[in-house]
Amino acid sequence: MLRKIFRGCLVFIVILLVALSGLVAVAIFGATSDWDWSWEDPLTQVSWSGDYSGSYSLSAEPATALASDPVTINASGFSPGQPVGIRVKTTDENGNGWESAAVFEADGSGTIDVSSQAPVSGAYDGVDPMGLFWSMRPSEPLEESLFIGDDAGYEVTISLEADGQTLQEQVVTRLKRSPDLVREDVLEGGVTGVFYYPEQSEPLPTILILGGSEGGIPEDAAGLWASHGYAALAIGYFAADGKPDILSEIPLETFDDALAWLSAHPAVDADRIAISGTSRGSEAALLTAVAHPELAAVIAVVPSSMVWSGFDFAGRGQNEGRVPSAWTRNGEQLPSNDNSFSMETLRSLFGQPSKLTGTFEAGLNSPIEGSVIPVEEIEAPILLISGTDDMLWPSHEFALQIVDRLEANGFSHPVENVVLEGTGHAVRATYEPPVFIGGTIVVGGSREANGKATGQNWQSRVDFLDEHLGR
Repeated sequence: MLRKIFRGCLVFIVILLVALSGLVAVAIFGATSDWDWSWEDPLTQVSWSGDYSGSYSLSAEPATALASDPVTINASGFSPGQPVGIRVKTTDENGNGWESAAVFEADGSGTIDVSSQAPVSGAYDGVDPMGLFWSMRPSEPLEESLFIGDDAGYEVTISLEADGQTLQEQVVTRLKRSPDLVREDVLEGGVTGVFYYPEQSEPLPTILILGGSEGGIPEDAAGLWASHGYAALAIGYFAADGKPDILSEIPLETFDDALAWLSAHPAVDADRIAISGTSRGSEAALLTAVAHPELAAVIAVVPSSMVWSGFDFAGRGQNEGRVPSAWTRNGEQLPSNDNSFSMETLRSLFGQPSKLTGTFEAGLNSPIEGSVIPVEEIEAPILLISGTDDMLWPSHEFALQIVDRLEANGFSHPVENVVLEGTGHAVRATYEPPVFIGGTIVVGGSREANGKATGQNWQSRVDFLDEHLGR
């Protein structure tokens, strides 16, 4: 009986200590606030003045374009200085409404050019040609505020409004990819993926695309690259058919196989193949580039400068009681830094929004021997893209470490380090509402910084490959 009471007390004490630890973590680190997704129509807060019974024109071009392409919005027919509202509305793939609006003042000739004028009030600040698109919010509260456009494309209604009236409107169509691409499902030779390319008589410059810790196949990225004239293979290396369920002990031979498959494809120019990895995929991309001097270019988005352990939270692996490395070569685990636990992990267990950068701080400052990626051995131009407010892991600091290592070793190829100021871990390549990872994990950056960085994030990649793959 006493033994049972003792055990009960012990369990209670352990639970109490864990709870107190969570409260201490909250007290020490403070709350990491979610973004405010609530929608208040700014056009209902305007003191409208003047006569709105005239004849007005609205132009939004192009009428159909990729979601990564900007839209030029112009309006005319107003009196100089007259306030005018412009609203954009759309529906995501789940049927949820999204909208944004801003008030502009007509210039001296009675016109409005969104690409060169800042709104006087509304959903975003400053001059931004696509501010009305990325600043859209859910029209009604959503449990998870994540915009995903319909796979076949989605329509955006752009309207001129004033004093409760709709003066003109136009619909534009936004596409994930060009409709005339060739698409191939790939499940052979150790490769699981989706291959897109535009029909062309000559072999194409090509990019191999690796996603991050979300797993699966980043098909949309392949479609977007192919829409810009490249052949593009997006592969899954875990959480995909025939692949492990979790990011742990992934053979780097997976990426060797993908490059071999590409080199043998008739649509591919084997002398112009690039590799691109995002987040955890950047580790694989850089490691693969080290082993493949024939690659023509390397892109690492929100990258790491070193190898990390996997996401095997169900149990410990060998490697001295630590979680197994994310990657293997020739059946052997690569030396890796442990990212399995931190105070922020504890915060997330207690339902507190958590920034996981602290999980990586030990490795950032004192990496395990052999875990730093020997990027100086890469024989190709390198593009790095990172955000200064990345809360998932310190990608900006990692990028700086990569640059420092390249410089210290006299790296002879071009290196571009694109810094997206004030942005977090997930900046879109398309002009759509920014991504916030739901639940208890936040990615950093503000809505405005992440939204405004969209164009630079995508265009820097296109310019880089256009230059080094000679499209």
